[in-house]
Amino acid sequence: MSVIDVENVSFGYTDTSVLEDVSLVVDEGEFLGLVGPNGSGKSTLLRLMLGLLRPDTGSVRLFGEHAREFADGRRIGYVGQGVARADRGIPVTVEEVVRLGRFPHAGYGRLREEDYQIVRDVMERTGIDQLADRRLQALSGGQRQRTFIARALACEAELLALDEPTVGVDAESRDTFYDLLGQLNEDGITILLIEHDLGVVTSHATAIACVDRHLHYHGDPSGFTDGNAIVDAYGAAQRVIEHDH
Repeated sequence: MSVIDVENVSFGYTDTSVLEDVSLVVDEGEFLGLVGPNGSGKSTLLRLMLGLLRPDTGSVRLFGEHAREFADGRRIGYVGQGVARADRGIPVTVEEVVRLGRFPHAGYGRLREEDYQIVRDVMERTGIDQLADRRLQALSGGQRQRTFIARALACEAELLALDEPTVGVDAESRDTFYDLLGQLNEDGITILLIEHDLGVVTSHATAIACVDRHLHYHGDPSGFTDGNAIVDAYGAAQRVIEHDH
């Protein structure tokens, strides 16, 4: 079963073409790494996939519906750029942030005991249960990152979309983050990840989509690193360094 179906999509801002004739399918349970050089259209493609933008031509289906008409936001967890550097002045605790993920499920806007239990469970699952009463501004980048992941999980999302969430995060926290993503994917959550580190994403994703206005590659990570897609998209020979974590 496909979660996302992109068919012959083109998109541009005013007279500037960003994506041209892109087609790809994201299957249920897949971990797709979306890569490409700066300004290649990765974030635009992700927003098109989530129905946040409307394609100029072509179509995008999300869980079988036209993406722009898809209304069940509970099935999607979106973590945008810069979450690890989220505003440290927000006067909320970790648990309060995670609880926000339950409000789409709450009847009459009030959380029930089962909602609070889900919040506790996902905080434990993401390793932030000991941080429940800590203020967001007191957290490290990696801790804030896991807090927003927990909020998405509290919503019981089936699709987790992340746009360069490791920017500004130290190496140890990034390793923990990828371990968490691997566990979530093994549990059946479909993951879309934009990542600038090719070595990291090819070590963890189950599929790679490489874009630079056009789709240069879509398939398994080994075929991406062994083929010509990197040179085609990045315009120069690139060396992919494999990571052990």
